[in-house]
Amino acid sequence: MKRLRNIVWQRFLVAFLVAFGLWVYVDITNNPSTKTTIKLQVQKAGLPKGYVLIDESGQETTTLQTVEVVVYASQATINALRADENITASIDVSKVGIGEQLVAVNVVPDAGLGYIKAESTPPELLIRIDTLKQKEMDVDRVLGNDSYDIALYKPTIAISEPATGRVTVSGPAGLLSSISAAQYSIDIVSRTADYTIDADVVLKDTLGKTIKGLTVVPAQITARVVMNPSSVRKQVVIVPTLRGSVAPGYRISGITVDPIFVTVSGEAGALDDVSSIATDVIDVGDTTTTITKTVLLSNNLGAKVTLTEGTNRAVDVVISVVKSTEQLRVRLPFAVTILDVPEGMVMQAVPAVVMLDVSLGATAQRNGVSGIVPEVRVGTWDAANPMRQIQLTLPTDVRLLNDLPFIRIERLGDVQAQPTPAATEATATVTDDAGDAAVTPTATDIADGTVQPSPTPTVTVTPIATSSATMTVTQTPTP
Repeated sequence: MKRLRNIVWQRFLVAFLVAFGLWVYVDITNNPSTKTTIKLQVQKAGLPKGYVLIDESGQETTTLQTVEVVVYASQATINALRADENITASIDVSKVGIGEQLVAVNVVPDAGLGYIKAESTPPELLIRIDTLKQKEMDVDRVLGNDSYDIALYKPTIAISEPATGRVTVSGPAGLLSSISAAQYSIDIVSRTADYTIDADVVLKDTLGKTIKGLTVVPAQITARVVMNPSSVRKQVVIVPTLRGSVAPGYRISGITVDPIFVTVSGEAGALDDVSSIATDVIDVGDTTTTITKTVLLSNNLGAKVTLTEGTNRAVDVVISVVKSTEQLRVRLPFAVTILDVPEGMVMQAVPAVVMLDVSLGATAQRNGVSGIVPEVRVGTWDAANPMRQIQLTLPTDVRLLNDLPFIRIERLGDVQAQPTPAATEATATVTDDAGDAAVTPTATDIADGTVQPSPTPTVTVTPIATSSATMTVTQTPTP
């Protein structure tokens, strides 16, 4: 009995080994083990409260770098693998200290996919840890965009929010320790009246560079600026006043003024509306050469603003005039002339006047336009085809800008001939050149040739009279 039991166990063991070997053979043959490389975003775990990850500049960061992970598994497992779902990479920062340190990267695959072996490259990450701190700071004001007249206004700034003029700054302790000042800027260039601003609070280090990556509460300061000027003055630009226009075919290429600015004085509110001062009038009418003049500044500033005492009212103005190479574009009317009218017909053009867009060169601008006559030829008349395109001859310095227009020819009627007397007893009175009745022939006389009938009148149709359009171009005065 014992021997029989041993034989059974021996055969069972042999069967198991054969089955296992067959399974291994089939698995290796049909599902071989292989490897692949994937990229994973490293996650952090266990960061204590009050600690933050920082970058090289000391600013807080929430994103870690990516690592390459080599995965060893069967082909079927790799095909089913989804990065960041079935496999993750993370670092444990629960026991790290402040400063730079190397932390091992843990790669954890999903056990439900079968056997997986994974290795991270690099196996460790260099991280930086800092603590979160906050502190209150006084806010300093800075007069931005300093100008020549900054000392004249002596501004007084009253902070209305926050009432204490202090802000709370929070962020990484290392970055917080680099703060030298919290400031806001006030621009008083050309300001002469009181005003209110909302200015951003900016953090500066000891070198005057702006520090970013920290939270400032409140982020803006509301300030009331009271100018309290001891002497209100302001610089304004000088603008020349021109009258007329240069000669046709010429243009103004540039204007220079020396000096460019002048200082004016007056009440604060009145100065806010003054940005320039005009000169006396300079006449440029019909000039062809550059104009150089010394002119006075006008007194058009009003009763509350005047030139600062001691200011020279005379300024030098140079107006450069050059020959124009630009064409002048105009629209002109021209009457249509009808030619080649069939004998015995009376025609009219619709429209009888066409508008043409032309460009004029320097000669045409100077001498005007004449001798342009739009013409149409009737030729063989066909009532079904009444449209004709005009023909045009232009001077050498004139160019047509639009297409030659078509017009419609209308037949007004025929020229009526005097009727030939019929061979009847009717009589016709023939008058001589003097208008007296010379003879009263009968129809029989006409028929037998005793009296010759008056010939059928010949009518000559004269084309519709037109007049040439003449235009003299005058440039619009420059304001």
